Amino acid sequence: MNHIERYHNSHKGFGNRPLTSEHARIAIGGKDLPAAVGAINVSRLWDDTIGVEIDPKAWGKSEEQSNHLKAQSEQIARRLEGQGVNMHIEGQTSVIGVCTGVIEKTIQYRNSNIIPVMQSRNVHDISKHVRFFADMTNKKTLRMLVISGGWVDLENYREAHKAHTRRISKFAAHERVKEAGIEFCYYNVENTIKRENGAARLNLHSHVLIKSTKRLGPKKWGEFMAWARSQFPKGYIHDSKIKNVQEVVKYVFKPAEFDRLTDEELAALFYQTHRLKFFHPLGEIREFRKHLEDNKHKLVKVPPDSDIEAIEQLGNDKDDWQWCVMPKATPKQREKREGPSEDVDNVLMAITTPSPKFSNRFEPCLVVHNFDGNLDGLIEQEGIGPLIEKARRLWHERASMRHTTTATVRANKKKMSAKRQYRKPDNLPPYVRPEFNENHSSATIN
Repeated sequence: MNHIERYHNSHKGFGNRPLTSEHARIAIGGKDLPAAVGAINVSRLWDDTIGVEIDPKAWGKSEEQSNHLKAQSEQIARRLEGQGVNMHIEGQTSVIGVCTGVIEKTIQYRNSNIIPVMQSRNVHDISKHVRFFADMTNKKTLRMLVISGGWVDLENYREAHKAHTRRISKFAAHERVKEAGIEFCYYNVENTIKRENGAARLNLHSHVLIKSTKRLGPKKWGEFMAWARSQFPKGYIHDSKIKNVQEVVKYVFKPAEFDRLTDEELAALFYQTHRLKFFHPLGEIREFRKHLEDNKHKLVKVPPDSDIEAIEQLGNDKDDWQWCVMPKATPKQREKREGPSEDVDNVLMAITTPSPKFSNRFEPCLVVHNFDGNLDGLIEQEGIGPLIEKARRLWHERASMRHTTTATVRANKKKMSAKRQYRKPDNLPPYVRPEFNENHSSATIN
């Protein structure tokens, strides 16, 4: 099966957003997804997102933060490798913007939360599912607990971490917790670092997302919290309303705090945390993630509508975007080569979901192992020419659509810009526009 069949013809029942296909049935908490959640395939996702813009200021800020994380990651990796800890993965991976033509060579690291870009990727993966769960749940039933494991010496961190997670798991399964109608949905382990009397110490603590299925009232809730504090040796546990579910999924380490450690201590922290679990989906969230994995589905967010007015206003309030499930792409099966194994050039590893990677407009990207610079050859080798042409056509069409809006939509856009202090269209930075040669296979940036 070639890439075109794999990306655009599989799971045809996912073409429309309404959950009408039997293949689209998926449950959370034992129930079918709410009507607000749609089902979509890659072709429809491309139609709805390629070329869509987000606010350029927001994109610029995100790009600045991303570059800062990359610089921090390389600095920390080099410190660790100076202590004999290999952090870089051999081989070269390139990310190529299908529509902008921008090529970025990425540095690959071991999946350790000490490396900021890897921590960011891990947080993003779990936070998407936590946010989805919160969006599909009555907010009045959700609360957050903060449970402290206290300060521990660096050399004792590993055992303290394991003991902390065991206590939370035991507490979540306690009969009194169940009688109170409280369900544990997710928790993570966060850490801050300080020096005390010349020694490195870490404060491990957890933000816990809980769901209440009973109304206890202030008195009974106070009694429950008093009992809860007795179950943890530090006695520090408090609860609060959730203003933003992102508070539950924040960080594992603060990279700037690694400056408080010597290189030897940083290496010791790597070994102390190696293979430890920091993100703990429980209950309905764990069940939902398993269901997605078993059915080879993933969650995406798409614009609320593909009409021109919605496109004009996108990026200002992405909370209006709709959750959808879609099938994962099936990796291409490659023939095994006889003889000694050797690194192969120009291997297409993935075609990403459209995102504002290289500009403030959404585009898919090619992820290529050992890219040799021959984009035309790669496209021909993988048989993805029609996919590339479609993506670039959608990119151009959406750009044209933006400049042919009605006067009414323009007026609405102007009001929104004034209210939210976004740049007006005339003040936007110039688009990154590709120019293609006659065979539509390569791109240059002007």
